[in-house]
Amino acid sequence: TQSTWGHHRIENMLSLFVAALALPTDPVKPLWPAAFSAPFGLYLKPPSPTVNNASSYFYYDWNHVATLIDYPNGCINVINNVSTHLPCKIYFNSNGTFFSLPAISGLACCELFPGVGPVPPAFLAGFNFTGTRDASDYYGRTHHCNYWTDPTGFGYWTDISTDLDIYFQDGPTGTFWAWGDLTEGPQDPAHFVLPGSDAECSSPCFPAMSEDDIVDPMVKLAVAHSRRIRSN
Repeated sequence: TQSTWGHHRIENMLSLFVAALALPTDPVKPLWPAAFSAPFGLYLKPPSPTVNNASSYFYYDWNHVATLIDYPNGCINVINNVSTHLPCKIYFNSNGTFFSLPAISGLACCELFPGVGPVPPAFLAGFNFTGTRDASDYYGRTHHCNYWTDPTGFGYWTDISTDLDIYFQDGPTGTFWAWGDLTEGPQDPAHFVLPGSDAECSSPCFPAMSEDDIVDPMVKLAVAHSRRIRSN
């Protein structure tokens, strides 16, 4: 009868609704705080010279569109064919990305990529949730993580309970970061002051270099975000 058909139809709709509610949903992508700092360990896997957990530092201030990556224990694998155990720094601001390694470049500061600024707080834009995996942080502590990947080979692990950054992989280059504890709060503006004159810092570091020559994972991530913004 019509009433029986209507009853079954309602039951079927309710069943579909309940099933939809039961479907697993992807976790919400974490966001970086507007300002924070954190140590991290740099890892390089073969065919690069092997490096395990070389202490490095990351300073971030989105309020002033600024980032500093400090490699005090060796500027290793930042750029193809430029590896050295001398310290170096990479700066990001609203004008671009800058590099400081005077022993090789001959300049206190030079320009890597004009217009490629810091990675935004939505650092996982362009990534997709792939599942859950365990990963170890800078201190060797194991975390159960949400695992995120993008089509170009990046992998990112964030703690499933706290959303904190744990591990970062630039798949094609064999370069990894193991994050340490994040300290949220205002950053010293002196961290982000370029170490050279305007003339020095506007000089190209390597005139023949393209964005694809970079193998530092955070610089590559900044380039990827810049390309996505340019394409929209």
